[in-house]
Amino acid sequence: MCSSDLKEIVILEKKINIIDSDITQDFKEANLLFYSPNKIKINVETDAPSFLVLSDVWYPGWKAYDNGKESEIYKTNYIVRSIYIDKGEHNIEFVYDSSYFKVGKIITLITIMFIVLFFLYFFAKRQKTTNSLNF
Repeated sequence: MCSSDLKEIVILEKKINIIDSDITQDFKEANLLFYSPNKIKINVETDAPSFLVLSDVWYPGWKAYDNGKESEIYKTNYIVRSIYIDKGEHNIEFVYDSSYFKVGKIITLITIMFIVLFFLYFFAKRQKTTNSLNF
């Protein structure tokens, strides 16, 4: 297998039911509109049903939306992720939405709140002690 074959071959981790199971289409480049660690926006237009394959590593917690409708993410070529898209124009959005990430954010915000309250209490107590010494 040549390295150019990787643009033409999609190996999925699980079997899926697709009406046109013999998908053959030339490689099409997608337009990357936005990229951040937890959100990716892509625009792509295809002439036939195909797979949009990202070179990012597959990781649980990601969700994909095709024109606003949630789409399943497949573990592809053993390590990367892809989604199945029908013929036409697609605005794809990948969003990292893990419950662990949400819990981590909540714990961080609570911790910051307690630290701020501790320093405010410490500062107020210090001011009270300083004021009582001056009298």
